[in-house]
Amino acid sequence: REEPGQALLEPVALEPRHGARVDVDLDFAAKRLRVLAVEMETPDEAEKVIEFYREAAADFVFSKKDHGRVQFRWEHGNLQKIVGIVEKGGKTRISLAHIGEPEAN
Repeated sequence: REEPGQALLEPVALEPRHGARVDVDLDFAAKRLRVLAVEMETPDEAEKVIEFYREAAADFVFSKKDHGRVQFRWEHGNLQKIVGIVEKGGKTRISLAHIGEPEAN
């Protein structure tokens, strides 16, 4: 069985942005935290990308933010998965983040 939010990158033509991937392990105060993040962009219109994520991430909480940004968020225990979408410069930027204990990522 797939974990919610695991396969969320299918229908859009994605182009990884230069220097836009981050993988950080933090170990402090007897707590470990891993942050995995990537930013991509696509020539697809933001509405098309948002509609895809509304279906593919139906169990995520959808919210509209300031400046036309949209966010999908899923939390379970110490794990958070976040999808951010914004249109900039004629392209749609998609930011994905997984935040949690290393074992959860």
